[in-house]
Amino acid sequence: MADIWLPGWPRVPLPGVPGKPYQYTHNPKGCLHTTEGGSIGGARSSYAPYPPHLIYDWRDRSREQHIPLNLASYSAMDGNDDDYMVQVELVGFARETRFWPEQAL
Repeated sequence: MADIWLPGWPRVPLPGVPGKPYQYTHNPKGCLHTTEGGSIGGARSSYAPYPPHLIYDWRDRSREQHIPLNLASYSAMDGNDDDYMVQVELVGFARETRFWPEQAL
């Protein structure tokens, strides 16, 4: 299967972190997570060894894809859990999400 990259999302693979085949592909899940910071650049430097699939900043609509969607990212694996899950990092702080405008969602 060819790697799945989202159209229009800049591909920013991180060195040495290519993703790995999912152990299971049934029961797919999604995970939204906040970066607890204010920029994609800052988040990328923090999570470089364990990147998510995607990162998005609603303020300026900037976005990046680090791992193809058909491969497991390293962000949510514990060594045993590589179920089909796509993780999206949202630039910002969890404590502020309830105040984000509708356009953010």
